[in-house]
Amino acid sequence: MVGIDEGTTNIPTTFSLDQNYPNPFNPTTKIRFGLPTTQTVVIKIYDLLGREVSTIVNETLPPAFHAVDFDGSALSAAFIFIA
Repeated sequence: MVGIDEGTTNIPTTFSLDQNYPNPFNPTTKIRFGLPTTQTVVIKIYDLLGREVSTIVNETLPPAFHAVDFDGSALSAAFIFIA
């Protein structure tokens, strides 16, 4: 369903979460984020009622810029949340 692209070898100086692209998406979107240190990353998808419908990332990642592709074709509406 998803894969994490390690992206560039540049190390960010702060945590960053970019706007998903394209937004709105139909049916796929890319979520980009930067980690200044090794961190556990959890990215979950919620429906409009606040119910968790999917966890697309739940792992420890190295410092770098990362990108995750999400295919939401099975969902009618979703909100992307990172914790």
